[in-house]
Amino acid sequence: MIDIIEQVRKEVQRIYKQIDLKYHIEIVVDYSKILAEKLCADTEICIISGYLHDIGLKIGDKEDHANSGAEEAEKILTRLGFSAERIMLVKSCIKKHSTETREAERTRIEEKILANADAMSHIAGYYYVMCVPHLYLGMGFEDGYRWFKKKIKIDFEEKITLPEAKEMIRDKYFRLKEIIDEFNELTGKT
Repeated sequence: MIDIIEQVRKEVQRIYKQIDLKYHIEIVVDYSKILAEKLCADTEICIISGYLHDIGLKIGDKEDHANSGAEEAEKILTRLGFSAERIMLVKSCIKKHSTETREAERTRIEEKILANADAMSHIAGYYYVMCVPHLYLGMGFEDGYRWFKKKIKIDFEEKITLPEAKEMIRDKYFRLKEIIDEFNELTGKT
């Protein structure tokens, strides 16, 4: 019998575009797994939440993707035979992963891990995140560039709250910030 993580992975392969899966979702899953192991969290919950955290952007309400994603995740996990108790844990992680949720509202370590892994993926996979304003938000270059700079800064300074996560991504963030600063100097942008 195929384990639940493999079943979820197969489900999301059918739902997400390959670019989203490879350059965002898989990075979130990888960071979720690493942090779960470091922090003695429920690795299965963290991995499944990582795979499903943005499902609301694909088959739910894009304006409220965290909440609609949690509901879509429940449908998928119920169909796959995951227990109701474990589904509630995944839903809680997904509901609380977005920037709109204050850190104080994340009470379980698994919720914190998903939020941190998501933000870490934006920095580690910056080449993907740089495309988001153009591919998905309909922005031009100037607006997309401003959106990208703001997103990366907020992710590092506000959303990445676990010391272990901050340490893991710190060098990548500062290298990326140097590139942005160099671009700003070349173009006269701020």
